[in-house]
Amino acid sequence: MNTFSKQIQEKKANDARILDKVSRRIYEPLQTKKESIGQNDGFMERTASELSDICLFFGISNVEFPSGMQDAESLMQFMMSESGILRRKVVLTKNWWKDGVTPLLCSDIHGNAVALLPAGGGGYQYHADGKTIAVTQNNAGQFLNACYCFYQPMPNTGMTTKDFIHFLCKSFQSSDVIWLLSISLLAGLLGLIMPKLNQFIFHSVVPSGTSKELFGIGVLIVGTVFMQAFCQLARAMWVMRIGNKMELLTVSGIWSRVLSLPVRFFEDYSSGELSDRAGAVNTICAILGGQLVPTLLSTIFSVVYLFEIRSISPTLLGPSLVIVLCIVAVNLAVTYLQMKQTAHNNHVESRLSGMVFELLGGITKIKAAGAETRAFEKWAKVYSEKKQIPNGLLLCSEALNAAMTFGGTILLYRTAFLAEMSASDYIAFHTAFGLITAAVMAMLSISAQLAALKPALEMLKPILEAEPENDGYRNQVTSLTGDIDVNQVKFRYQKNLPYVLNGLNLHIEPGDYIGIVGSSGCGKSTLMRILLGFEKPESGSVYYDMQDMNGLDLRTLRRRIGVVPQNGKLFSGDIYSNIVICAPWLSVDEAWEAAERSGFAEDIKQMPMGMFTMLSEGGGGLSGGQKQRLLIARALAGDPDLIMFDEATSALDNITQELVVKTLENMTCTRIVIAHRLSTIRNCSRIIYMHQGKIVESGTYEELMQLDGKFAKMAERQLV
Repeated sequence: MNTFSKQIQEKKANDARILDKVSRRIYEPLQTKKESIGQNDGFMERTASELSDICLFFGISNVEFPSGMQDAESLMQFMMSESGILRRKVVLTKNWWKDGVTPLLCSDIHGNAVALLPAGGGGYQYHADGKTIAVTQNNAGQFLNACYCFYQPMPNTGMTTKDFIHFLCKSFQSSDVIWLLSISLLAGLLGLIMPKLNQFIFHSVVPSGTSKELFGIGVLIVGTVFMQAFCQLARAMWVMRIGNKMELLTVSGIWSRVLSLPVRFFEDYSSGELSDRAGAVNTICAILGGQLVPTLLSTIFSVVYLFEIRSISPTLLGPSLVIVLCIVAVNLAVTYLQMKQTAHNNHVESRLSGMVFELLGGITKIKAAGAETRAFEKWAKVYSEKKQIPNGLLLCSEALNAAMTFGGTILLYRTAFLAEMSASDYIAFHTAFGLITAAVMAMLSISAQLAALKPALEMLKPILEAEPENDGYRNQVTSLTGDIDVNQVKFRYQKNLPYVLNGLNLHIEPGDYIGIVGSSGCGKSTLMRILLGFEKPESGSVYYDMQDMNGLDLRTLRRRIGVVPQNGKLFSGDIYSNIVICAPWLSVDEAWEAAERSGFAEDIKQMPMGMFTMLSEGGGGLSGGQKQRLLIARALAGDPDLIMFDEATSALDNITQELVVKTLENMTCTRIVIAHRLSTIRNCSRIIYMHQGKIVESGTYEELMQLDGKFAKMAERQLV
């Protein structure tokens, strides 16, 4: 029996090794490594120069890379913090050079960094030896497939709708505008041929009874039709290309802006509502990058048909204008009403999405409380606001259009009859009038899209108007000693509420192991939020390494801090990606090391796919203690200069907690631990007891127990 059990254990271990090996093969090509762009002599200078070219492409000229950086990753990280330019690692696919949309930073076969910039007419180009060289099939093979793709940043300030439209315009170049205008004008001029041909046929060919001109006329008609079809196809392809560029630019820009907004912004909106507001950019791109632009251009250039009508029959020009203007007026009124209704529906939809998200997220609590009926009532109350009866003009707009078309036809017939027009002239006029009417009706047919444009911009406005956390001109943090000064900090969440922190002073030396305790509501978690820059003090200052926090780049500051918040969340994905999400360059072995230090490694080994076991959003399938251990592993993975734990060990068993505490004790960086459990902070070099937003006691465990104050009373309750 022992031999058989041993064989089973060996088989399990062998299966685990095979699975880990296969998983590595699958995931290693997708991992971001610092060595993805090779290094050689002069590599850093060349890379900095190429990144400067990318910045200039985006219109950013004030980025100066400091000396002393060790790798391309550091350079790109500096560029992102200074300019807001985003990047991601991509793999070049077949024929990648044919359509240049965003700049790329590649490495050639010699290990040199090369910036590939989108060319004016499509494709890519790069600079070498003072020349601009186009990337073609002949030279594309000299670039390695793994490279970085960069995206246009939005301004680091609050934006108006006008600013956003200006940002949208960056998605196309002047050559795109000239091409679209030219092709639309050509299509309009080609439309002038058909009325004249009809006039000639019914004025000369039909009365003469001869057929010798018909072949030439037929060739001209077929050629005209083919040319118009070609113009429409070329225009549609060009608009689609611009639309794709616009969507790539704006969607990435908006989501980057959402991620750069301060934490307080997210407290005003539910997740569902914020998702709808950010998703409004997709509606804007679909409208502007769809049929709106070509249809608008066709309508504008259809004005040439009015001159043709005037040349055919000046008498019918006035009635034609009256009919077209009446149709436009009615449909503009309909569009305005649709716009108001769409704005109302968008507002209700965003509230409804947020409510549905909250109800589904709390479905277990709803069922446990037997509150299904009340939950449905809450949903139905909001949903009923969406189902309002539309305005009467919206209901009868189709009938009005039909009536105007019929009345206009009668008016034209009567005017033509009184003017004693010939059949050939009327047929030519009717052809030209039909073309301009078709262009106008095509424009009006997309009125629903126009009606959705302004409400979509209104949905996006709170995101645009909010000020990002960083203004792009702060000092970047490359390392921390752990020296922290909190000087006379006062903070409250609203003006009419009492202070949560009231004149708090605190100095932390490099390498200190600080435990913060106190009753609920005394300001412990608020202090941590201020140290992380999530909240701004009403007065007072926070200093890191003797530098005012207001002058530091918060992204790079937080990157040097390992944090386990009170209500930390896990992301949908595998365990490995959850551990290295803040340090994506870490290998699988380094992720295992972080898991060992957090006491989570044994749990991972028992899972079906080990480090690559998939987790649902929120860490479904993991116990509360396992989630906390995974969050601790994430905080320790990046080898931070400063560690902050906020009730990070509250759900751990005693054995795991002892392992985590020993790990913290053996670390040399500054550690700040908020806890209620005495065993977590007992061996801290200094324990701080907070009460009503102030530090009332401070010292080692033994000193505070001898003081016999508030901390001692709290400790006695736990010891008993």
